[in-house]
Amino acid sequence: MIYILSVSSLGDILGEKLSRNFSSVYFSKDKIKAVGLNEITKEAMEKAKGIIFISSTGIAVRAIATYLKGKTIDPGVVVVDAKGEYAISLLSGHLGGGNELAVKVSEILKAMPIITTATDSLGVKAPDMISKENNLLISDMKKAKDISAFLIEGKKVVFEDEDKIIDTPKGYIECTEGSENLPKVKVTNKISGSEALVLVRKNLILGIGCRKDVPKEKMLNFIRESLKEYGYREDSVLKISTIDLKSKEEAILNISQVFSVPLEIHSRGEVRKIEHLFKCSDFVRKSIGVGAVAEPCVYLSGGEIVVERISKEGMTLCIGEGR
Repeated sequence: MIYILSVSSLGDILGEKLSRNFSSVYFSKDKIKAVGLNEITKEAMEKAKGIIFISSTGIAVRAIATYLKGKTIDPGVVVVDAKGEYAISLLSGHLGGGNELAVKVSEILKAMPIITTATDSLGVKAPDMISKENNLLISDMKKAKDISAFLIEGKKVVFEDEDKIIDTPKGYIECTEGSENLPKVKVTNKISGSEALVLVRKNLILGIGCRKDVPKEKMLNFIRESLKEYGYREDSVLKISTIDLKSKEEAILNISQVFSVPLEIHSRGEVRKIEHLFKCSDFVRKSIGVGAVAEPCVYLSGGEIVVERISKEGMTLCIGEGR
């Protein structure tokens, strides 16, 4: 939701036009007078995907100053002058989408977008933009800032996508022999021992099965130890997958909560249709009606298996990557 705030009668004309082009909450001059700019701004900074001030930059800066939390949290903020000649990206240009919002506003109002982030001015991709455009997680914001500084200074920065999905962005060089000591951006879901800035590809699907009432901590330790053993980052987990019979198993629900990812449930009927593709257990089939859980669930959740079923003390895990 975009919040649009106008502080003048001229601004109201622009605000009404913008409100028709965005999924938005629009506050006219009179409404702001009645409710208060401070209260409205507080709500906007907490709830909005982006904020458009139709005001001076000074008014916008003073309004948002108290509520700033950080570039990974703050919404994009755009300031439009009362005549609608300029759309200025004021805050969170990259991660918050401020630059993109400024461009959209300028297209609607036929205004000039003003974007001052240095990497954009130089035509190179900052790590946070690569992250945003490709649904990646930034592992270290300080390293991301350092990489941006190197790019602005024209220094060589290596880019490596382990899965070779993303082309080398403008301003970077490919990973080659002899580039080991250069600053580096690496896209991966693996644990990295290097000093590179890791942009985390969140694509792991964990298929999990277990006997009834496995202790939560025991299951959590099993999952964490297994991910570490096979070199995968915990923050690369996209979702958990299991069968309907285990949908209320506390140990599995806890994994979903600890990793802050959704739990996908598949019926035993779904599993029966494809279980022949995997190694099955007659004992498991007699117990729950299907011959396997972890591997079929990864498959049904859209994963390509990269680590086959691991079993330990009544728990099973299969690791897959989203196809």
